[in-house]
Amino acid sequence: MAAIGVGFFLGFALQAAQAAPAPVDCKNETRRAVGYWVGDWTVVDTASSAPVASSRIEWVVDGCAIRETYEQQIGPNGKPMRYGGTSHTAYDAASGQWKQFYVDTAGRVALLQGTLQEQRLVLDGQARGKQTRMIVEALPDGNVRQRGEASTDGGADWTPTFDFTYRRK
Repeated sequence: MAAIGVGFFLGFALQAAQAAPAPVDCKNETRRAVGYWVGDWTVVDTASSAPVASSRIEWVVDGCAIRETYEQQIGPNGKPMRYGGTSHTAYDAASGQWKQFYVDTAGRVALLQGTLQEQRLVLDGQARGKQTRMIVEALPDGNVRQRGEASTDGGADWTPTFDFTYRRK
């Protein structure tokens, strides 16, 4: 059985190497446009400025994507909680869209996609029967604001789900 697994992996790796496209410049202006979000952050509730989490966002895969590692210690109403999540966000030249894959400590998965305009990344997706939106924008002071919204009526009305400000450590 192990030989089958190794053989399958090697066959897949050889096939991928043979079909590999020409290298992409992941350090070009389009792909680096979310660089404002890269760093080590203290995440605070935007309304109260109370710290709720820490986040590390870094370039990965030779600069072709960013990975966020998010660890939240404070929940709604200031109550202690343990929550975490990880995402990979990258620009997909084939579709002209930014895409994000997110998974959290509850095993929930979200697939989001959208656009970046003037240092404002807007990603939409579906989660638990709702249309969701995440907006990540650079602020003039060097911080980053991330807020979420949800809609149950196809996007006619949006309800805020969270509003955080990322402050550099």
